[in-house]
Amino acid sequence: PLVIGLVSAEDGGADARSALAEVDQMKAAALLFAKNSGWSEKVGLFVNVFGHNNVNSLFIHVVDMSELGPAFSYHAFKNLPLDDVLKVLREEAANILLPVPVKTTDLPGLMEKAGTRRQSSTMEAAGRGSKTGGNFFFA
Repeated sequence: PLVIGLVSAEDGGADARSALAEVDQMKAAALLFAKNSGWSEKVGLFVNVFGHNNVNSLFIHVVDMSELGPAFSYHAFKNLPLDDVLKVLREEAANILLPVPVKTTDLPGLMEKAGTRRQSSTMEAAGRGSKTGGNFFFA
């Protein structure tokens, strides 16, 4: 699944620049495969992001868009165009906007902060007569 940036480089993860280089190489390889296989010029490249994946690994769906079958529309909700991934990675590599990975030592403070926000959210919701009761919170 696509979860680039969730593990710090110190812990074996990838930064935005190295992730961008890797995904660029994956795109080039997929397009070369399609060209050498005699596919049409209309090639679609898609990935499944975490939460919409069945296989816990990063791979590209290479699709000849001139030969679509019914499964393409059926699975369309989970297919993220690879060019969208590359666009975001380019922005993040240029601006260093990847979120800071959370260390396990940070968790007690984040949980406390989340609990405080949840309490105030619950009290606000109760005052408005909301039936949700503040079931969601953000750290």
